Amino acid sequence: MARRLAALALPLVFLLCACAGPAAPAVSAPPATTQAPPATTAPTSETPPATTTATTEAPPTTTSAPPTTTTTGPPAIPVIEQRENGAWYIGNTVIVNKTYGLPPGWADGEDPAALAALDQMIAAAGADGIRLFVVGGGGFRSDEKQTTLYNNYVARSGRAAADTYSARPGHSEHQTGLAFDLNHAASSFEGTPAALWIEAHCAQYGFIVRFPKGKEAFTGFIYEPWHVRYVGQPLAAALTESGLCLEEYYGLTSEYQE
Repeated sequence: MARRLAALALPLVFLLCACAGPAAPAVSAPPATTQAPPATTAPTSETPPATTTATTEAPPTTTSAPPTTTTTGPPAIPVIEQRENGAWYIGNTVIVNKTYGLPPGWADGEDPAALAALDQMIAAAGADGIRLFVVGGGGFRSDEKQTTLYNNYVARSGRAAADTYSARPGHSEHQTGLAFDLNHAASSFEGTPAALWIEAHCAQYGFIVRFPKGKEAFTGFIYEPWHVRYVGQPLAAALTESGLCLEEYYGLTSEYQE
């Protein structure tokens, strides 16, 4: 009986196992999904290489001052022209020296503007205790008067010597009505209070000492502290400040054409 039961039990065990099916495989824990993933956003949040440097960097300035084109040398040689009246001019300044002459009868008396300025200068000198006056024959001279004066000097000193202190007819500033000889037309006038006052103040009234000391090679005449020429205040101031005579300032010659 026991054997019979054992024989029946064995098939039953196999049947139960078949009905139950294969054992379910053990379920293991999946990999943790909360672990921080690789940082995939780093390239976008990291400061990128500066690729805009070329466009945002300030370009080389274009507003800087250009190289100067002015020169430090002497000014350009001015234009001297002979006008219809026969005289030579630079701007409004009539030029008279050994190179540039006047036609006969160019003027017939003292220039009104020059006379008015001379009166003002004489009054100012008087206020400073200096007496100024025009010597006889030291104002306007006609062609005939200048001819007589020059010929007398030639007869006395010879032509070469006369040419150093007297102008030939047609080349004297006295024939313009713009020049005046003051006080004493002689070398002894140099260094006197009147001569020193003229040198220091004449430019304020538009005059220059036309033949300055040390400029004989340029003007062609000896130093004449008594001889003043009216050129107007702007030019008189420029000449005085520069220390140049008229020929130097304008780059002119003063030589007779023999």
